[in-house]
Amino acid sequence: MHAQIILFDGFDPLDVVAPYEVLTAGGTASGGAVTVELVSAEGPREVVSGTGGPALRATAALVPDRPGLIVIPGASGRVGDPADAPGDGAGTPGPTGAAAPAGRPCAPRPPSSRTAPA
Repeated sequence: MHAQIILFDGFDPLDVVAPYEVLTAGGTASGGAVTVELVSAEGPREVVSGTGGPALRATAALVPDRPGLIVIPGASGRVGDPADAPGDGAGTPGPTGAAAPAGRPCAPRPPSSRTAPA
């Protein structure tokens, strides 16, 4: 079985890395019966996650009709500054992650109080 995990700008890294790790381990345990690749609609490229953190590299283009499994991860949020987004902010994630009512812009998320481990 071949698995294609789709990368797109703003993907949630955990939603990609966890299935990649599990499926790759399955391929190892099955003597190669399971193969996995990271793909994007545009083909090979660096794809930025929505957490402002890691980018992953898609190694191929998505082939939707290829037999096997397609994994579509969730999104972490918008990439970039909310002020750069077109429109009035309607339907964009707000401070709690909920979409704003139409016609009402969202406030930007406050900076995280978490610190990186030393």
